[in-house]
Amino acid sequence: MNDKEKTIKAREILNTIIGGHEPYTDEEISEDSFLNDPRMLRCLSYIINILTEKIERPNRSSNRIKFYITDEEIKKIMIPEEEIGINKFCNAVNESIELGDRKKLTGAFLNKKLKEIGVLAEEMSEIGKKRTVLTEKALEYGIKTRINSFDGREYEQIVYGNKAKEFLLDNLQEILAYNSEE
Repeated sequence: MNDKEKTIKAREILNTIIGGHEPYTDEEISEDSFLNDPRMLRCLSYIINILTEKIERPNRSSNRIKFYITDEEIKKIMIPEEEIGINKFCNAVNESIELGDRKKLTGAFLNKKLKEIGVLAEEMSEIGKKRTVLTEKALEYGIKTRINSFDGREYEQIVYGNKAKEFLLDNLQEILAYNSEE
């Protein structure tokens, strides 16, 4: 059963419940059941509306084409002055251009590309998790790390200063087009 069929089935089950019947036996739901509470019925109706929208609207993300950028668009990008992480860089790119039917540029995708060209790498941490690390190339381009903290825990963040941001902007099209399988 695919996702659309599952969604249709879920909607049918909820409609049966709202109609006052147990969905698998078709027995009436007792009057003292929480499923007859008007608040619960409103909640189930709301969920049915969401499921109906999901069924009836086309999957927008599948209609989008992968991210690309033109020379003219690169010139319009307004990157923050301070050192920033890859997600903030990608947000600045996405906000500076008209995406139209393109997918957004994500930090995960750009990091993957930077790993493919050897600017970043992956290693296993002491606790067995993969983590992104810098290579010699990264240091040459001005990419570095800094210690940040979140929720009382310290972590190492890869950041891009002016030289690194300039490298990304000057080479963005080539980085995005790089295919390690060629």
